[in-house]
Amino acid sequence: MKSIEITKQYAGERVDKICFKVLKNAKKSFIFKMFRKKNIVLNDKKIKGDERCQLGDSLQFYLADETFNKFSGIESSNAKAETKDTLTSQALLKDRIIYEDTHVLIYSKPKDILSQPNGKNANVVDQYGQYAKAQGIVYDQLLDRYGVCNRLDRNTTGLLIIGKNALALRRMNESIKNHQVDKRYRALVLGRLNSSIELKGYQKKDKNNQVTMTMDKADDYIHTVIHPIDYCADEDYTLVDVELHTGKTHQIRHHLSSIHHPIIGDLKYGDNQRNTYFLKKYGINNQLLHSYSYTFLSVDDPLAYLIDKTFIAPYPKEFRTLLGKGDLL
Repeated sequence: MKSIEITKQYAGERVDKICFKVLKNAKKSFIFKMFRKKNIVLNDKKIKGDERCQLGDSLQFYLADETFNKFSGIESSNAKAETKDTLTSQALLKDRIIYEDTHVLIYSKPKDILSQPNGKNANVVDQYGQYAKAQGIVYDQLLDRYGVCNRLDRNTTGLLIIGKNALALRRMNESIKNHQVDKRYRALVLGRLNSSIELKGYQKKDKNNQVTMTMDKADDYIHTVIHPIDYCADEDYTLVDVELHTGKTHQIRHHLSSIHHPIIGDLKYGDNQRNTYFLKKYGINNQLLHSYSYTFLSVDDPLAYLIDKTFIAPYPKEFRTLLGKGDLL
């Protein structure tokens, strides 16, 4: 028998929702069958599944260990542990932590690393797991959850927000979804922009994860505002501030390319000839797109203390090289 105590972050949730998380590999029909057979009970009482759990309640699972482990994913996690360790041996870099408290960690992601796991490459989520372990933070593998609240492409640098528990993750995701965060990017783009540009349209993604502009309102709506900051005449590029009103795949990169101001170093949507020039002269081998700042306009408890706070990620080395060249720093 396995027993799970209901903590504050799960108080008020329905029993069936919690069981779907715990037995994540089981079919819903199996879980409801276990309710009927009294193999899953709440405080040792039969349940239907729509009951709300209260702080201090106990969920009991009268299942064979091998059944519980199979449906909860414990076996597969153990089987992958050795491989996973080789991918995530490096924890977060402490000098890249912008801010941390009991609920969130704000990190400045370097280039050439994923935001989330893909089973093959190093990523910030797994590196946070290594960091938390080193800090003595213990997570219950069945109910506790952490993760990134925003995603960046592998070679996009800058701010990533990590929710350190399920409630913080949920609140932060709600705030971002409801456009209650002012998020700004900085980019170095080819050509000269003299005034702000507001871009609206629709895009769709193909099987190769490349997006194209469309006229079909059934596709993803995108809304981007570009503000020029300064211009380098010697190399013909502009430092821009990017204001995101939606957050779709490759939105900034594609929108800038569509107005003939692609991001320097962007291998998918950029100018190949100019990219080769910047690679040979300055060693630029990734798109110069940087998640620069987050300002929290509104966020519910327990994160309300973040309201009106702004966090900024310093420019990476590649940015500083070109900004210094153009005297834009």
